[in-house]
Amino acid sequence: MKLFDCDFRELDRKWIAVSKWKDIKRIGKKYKLELVDALVLIYLYIDHEKGICGYLIGNLYHDSKNLLQIEEDYMEHMIILEDDILSKIKFQIIDNSLLNHLKEKEMIEQKIDVAYYQDENILNARNVDIIDEWRHETNPDDIELILITDKKEEFIWGKLELFSKDRLICRLLDDSKYNNHYKKGETVLASIVKDKKDADIIIQYLVEKKNSD
Repeated sequence: MKLFDCDFRELDRKWIAVSKWKDIKRIGKKYKLELVDALVLIYLYIDHEKGICGYLIGNLYHDSKNLLQIEEDYMEHMIILEDDILSKIKFQIIDNSLLNHLKEKEMIEQKIDVAYYQDENILNARNVDIIDEWRHETNPDDIELILITDKKEEFIWGKLELFSKDRLICRLLDDSKYNNHYKKGETVLASIVKDKKDADIIIQYLVEKKNSD
């Protein structure tokens, strides 16, 4: 399968293996690694800022007991594959039971969990499927919003921070072309607005930043 063949939730915190030599060479060339023609193990996760990423572990081989083992370990180098590579390679999801014997497995999963899976608001927002059509294809936390200024409509990407009762709190990822108040980094409240034919996520207003003093 490829990155866009399935829902992002099916790939979140999943172990995958790359088996095609042309894809392994593509990874090796990109990151200047001496990978061999054998399964390459990667752990997929979602980085709130970068989107779907892959933690490169290394080549796999079967030992004398037919258990998968890591032949080349790149964990120390923290090589992270992003969508520019992940979207071009084919892979298969590995059943967790095939890797449970690896001592590195639990350590990596815990490391990623602590770094990227502590904000309950973000995690809950990823489970909201009614906004899936507005999500970015490789970063599900990025939402396509519409800002209306003097009857002019424009699309702006926003980083989803919270979803509650059809309302979204987002951090703008772009500057508005028509409204100087809506700049990159500002927080906005948006809502799903439906008519007879369609629906959009419309920015309603800026959210005032709390004073830290």
